[in-house]
Amino acid sequence: MYRPDSMMEVALEVEPSSSSGTLDIDQQISPTPSFIIPLSLIIFTLGLTFQSRSIRISYFIALLSTSYLTIFRSSTGIPPLNYAYATALGCLTFQALDFLVLTNPYSELHIVGDEKNISEKPFSTRFLWAWKLVLSPRGIGWSHEPKDILPPHPKAQSRVSFISSQFLSTIPWIFIGDAANLALRSHPGFQLNGPSISNVGPFMRILNVWIFALPGAATLQLQYKMFSIIATAAGFYRPEDWRAVWQIERCIHYTSILGTNMASNHETLGFRSRKHRCAALSESEAGNKNVPFIKCVTTRFNIGISGVIAAGKRLGIRAGSYLRILGYIWTLVWFAIALPIWLDPYFHDGMATSEGLSVIGALWKRDWTGSSVNLSLPLSY
Repeated sequence: MYRPDSMMEVALEVEPSSSSGTLDIDQQISPTPSFIIPLSLIIFTLGLTFQSRSIRISYFIALLSTSYLTIFRSSTGIPPLNYAYATALGCLTFQALDFLVLTNPYSELHIVGDEKNISEKPFSTRFLWAWKLVLSPRGIGWSHEPKDILPPHPKAQSRVSFISSQFLSTIPWIFIGDAANLALRSHPGFQLNGPSISNVGPFMRILNVWIFALPGAATLQLQYKMFSIIATAAGFYRPEDWRAVWQIERCIHYTSILGTNMASNHETLGFRSRKHRCAALSESEAGNKNVPFIKCVTTRFNIGISGVIAAGKRLGIRAGSYLRILGYIWTLVWFAIALPIWLDPYFHDGMATSEGLSVIGALWKRDWTGSSVNLSLPLSY
């Protein structure tokens, strides 16, 4: 039997096989089909048109398989787009698990004010009913809509007035999201193979939280507002159906360390938590092996905060403005400490490398992509 005389010969022998293994793995990754999101929505909606639980489960399995193959066996070649596909499909899968498997939609869910037995209606009516249910993850306008924990319904008004106000309210969010996105793309810690976002001063670590959160928050706001304009103009919904995406107190889960407004927000926070869990799926592509650790720490943090709140109530401590401010500060500090563990792997994998549309870049540098804008950030502070 041949025995190599040096470690160099061992390395030379091992290298071809490992390289071949890498090629085999790469060959298993297929291009992500551009139609996969519409296809998944149709599978979900069609599944809801059947009363039989076993048939609905078969549609869920089809959707789950589609999501798995897309997230783990395909790639667009663009990390941010991969993340978007994984987030959308992951969330849709959790929603489908609820409506197709765990719930009997025909006996438990109905549109408010519409008590008719949808199961007796023709297929086209059931399909439209199911389509509305799929597009209502918070249950607004449905029998399962949370009553006290969502932002209030807007006041009754004409469609023209509502559409005008929604359109005007998109303008500040365009500039807020654009400014935060330019700051993110100017931050070395959010770049491909960059340093950790924790390698900055304490003030900048707090600012990192806003730089990361605001582009996503602005995108959600703009998508929601534009969809509300289109759907209301088309007559599918009334102006008073469009509750706000969130309120700032509900966006921060623990607005007061000892307050009563805990994370009991079943739909708003539950929907967001599903999105965070779905986002964790795409982190496998970025090689983020810290996800189990993050889940473990976050779970224990939630349990700990719940215990502190319960103890404060027993001591007769009531939420006030000073505790609310302390809650805001504590939330920012917590995210400043925890975010680098979560964000470093996939931002360093190229999450911020794609060019977007920048109104500020166009007005300032005549550059619609904003690629020529480089903001000076106080990284050492």
